[in-house]
Amino acid sequence: VYPAVTRAYVADLARQLLSFATQKPVEPEIVGLQQVIGNVELLLERALGKRIEFSAVLAADCWPVCIDVTQLESALINLAVNARDAMDGAGRVTITATNVTIDDRRAEALGLDAGDYVDISVADDGPGVPAEVREHIFTPFFTTKGATGGSGLGLSMVHRLVKSAGGTIELIDPPQGGACFRLLFPRAESDAPRQIDMTQPLSTLPTGQEHVLVQSADSDVAMTIRQLLSVLGYAVQTVSDSDAALQALAGSDTELLVCDAGRAPLASLTALLEKARERRPGLKILLIADDVAGTGRPDVLIQGLLRKPPVLADLATTVRRALDE
Repeated sequence: VYPAVTRAYVADLARQLLSFATQKPVEPEIVGLQQVIGNVELLLERALGKRIEFSAVLAADCWPVCIDVTQLESALINLAVNARDAMDGAGRVTITATNVTIDDRRAEALGLDAGDYVDISVADDGPGVPAEVREHIFTPFFTTKGATGGSGLGLSMVHRLVKSAGGTIELIDPPQGGACFRLLFPRAESDAPRQIDMTQPLSTLPTGQEHVLVQSADSDVAMTIRQLLSVLGYAVQTVSDSDAALQALAGSDTELLVCDAGRAPLASLTALLEKARERRPGLKILLIADDVAGTGRPDVLIQGLLRKPPVLADLATTVRRALDE
């Protein structure tokens, strides 16, 4: 039985995904991991797919940590989706959380203060991480996923989150193979975590399995939308410019184009969408923009318009409606 979450919680997750990417300030709070990880289980199930065996094993007495809740959830989703991609969509992903006490010697090696920490590990049974990739693994914009993958921002943002909370992250080679990312967060000074409100099932959000192409010159925006759509079950490819979008559409089975209007003149935007529709007759198109009211748009060519950054609930509904037209 999956936990339920409020629509405010869903909206907050989407908003924090973007603030996570753009380094906006956050307000950490003391939270219990059992509830946080429990709340995100349904999102992880959707993001990973049916061919991934997913489990979460948490110590019953896990200490609370002081962190922004939705940024932690974003980090866990990011690590789990990376594990899925590394295994070509089939295998096992496990999240564990335990209490650890780090002595002076170990703390010095990790660049931490000695003391009590919570160890949150995300492990998979995939091929592991090659040596030539390890030295760049937390470098912004470094990616091994090629043209169909992400922006290369995910792990660098996870790294930044953990460091900002006074912890660290390390990549471990489990004895049984695969890869394991170990996140260490300091134990919160108080043992009274906030209770997260839960009233409405997340399963009410519409989902899908169609192929979606996201075009945005803003890599942060592209990564965020890719992450959200992946959580909803869609197969997502991202490109940065109009030429790459048209090339990706040729001979593909893309059913929806999500196009970032940016500051493109109306004539240029119209030309792109017309060419896209020529490449893929029947293609559905959504525009995203900073200013919905003030954005010039070729209404006859699009199925909808979303404000940037998109909220998960609005994105889920608008995408599903566009595809079903």
